[in-house]
Amino acid sequence: MAHQVYDLIECESFSLRISSGEYQSFMVVDNKKLFHHFRKTNEDFKYRLVTHLCFDSPIFAIYKKAGDFEILVCAFSEAKEINSEAKEIIKKSEKLRMSFQGLMEYSK
Repeated sequence: MAHQVYDLIECESFSLRISSGEYQSFMVVDNKKLFHHFRKTNEDFKYRLVTHLCFDSPIFAIYKKAGDFEILVCAFSEAKEINSEAKEIIKKSEKLRMSFQGLMEYSK
């Protein structure tokens, strides 16, 4: 049986075909080795907050929807790790802001 070797490359961004003739580029962010950078989904949402419960403290991820894909915007375990795009998303979304505030209080 043949053994395949995969050469992984480090990159700062990636492009996805969102729809016919439409490509968008996205920044690669630290996924904390827990969250996928992107995946195809049929779920209907604009932004999503995902929580991975750990023994030490929870780790959060914010995803945004682009076409049929969810894209990782930011993964963080404390407020100082939140990037500027995620801060804007939290500021714009009351539901996400309320969820985030409650989860951050819980993680103290």
